[in-house]
Amino acid sequence: MRKILIALSIAAAATTSASAATIWTSAGPGSDVAGACTVDFDGATCAAVSYGTAAGSITTGSVGGVTAQPPGSTGNYLTVGPTIGTPVDITIDAGADYNYFGLLAGSLDAYNTIAFTLTDSSVLSYTGSQLAAAANQSATGNQQQGIYWNIFLGADVFFNQIRLTSTQNAFESDNHAFAKVPVPATLGLLGLGLLGLGAIGRRRA
Repeated sequence: MRKILIALSIAAAATTSASAATIWTSAGPGSDVAGACTVDFDGATCAAVSYGTAAGSITTGSVGGVTAQPPGSTGNYLTVGPTIGTPVDITIDAGADYNYFGLLAGSLDAYNTIAFTLTDSSVLSYTGSQLAAAANQSATGNQQQGIYWNIFLGADVFFNQIRLTSTQNAFESDNHAFAKVPVPATLGLLGLGLLGLGAIGRRRA
């Protein structure tokens, strides 16, 4: 599937194999990474993935001032926020060795956060603003915007938990994808250059 926006290489501030995470966007509504397992909240699951969700976090449709279904999403989706539930933790079974996560996100806001707990217990976090910067967008909660975000942490950098948080309503997403990949093929296609964002702090859990 044709990639629609530029990739962004993000340097991590630690001397580990997580020297750079790469974020790129695709047309969606699902991941086009080969071999990815997808959770669509309508029955499709991944054996190594489990969700700790508050009641009501999985919903459908839109409620004014609370949640808006991402463009391209059909059926159920996950919403995170004070009214419905935050945070939502995604736990990965040991041995899955996932280093890629993708999601269809709608209404991305600066107060949305994705935090990866790595297998070395360090944490790598991205705010909505940082994700939006990868697409030359502003994290303003535009409910007409539906973008599929792809986050690759590195060939040998694996996570065992993802925490989705939002300090305000809401952080809506669908079609979560998980995979172990060596190097995304898209990086070769995006040879027009990677834009360095600088160091993102990583903290010890």
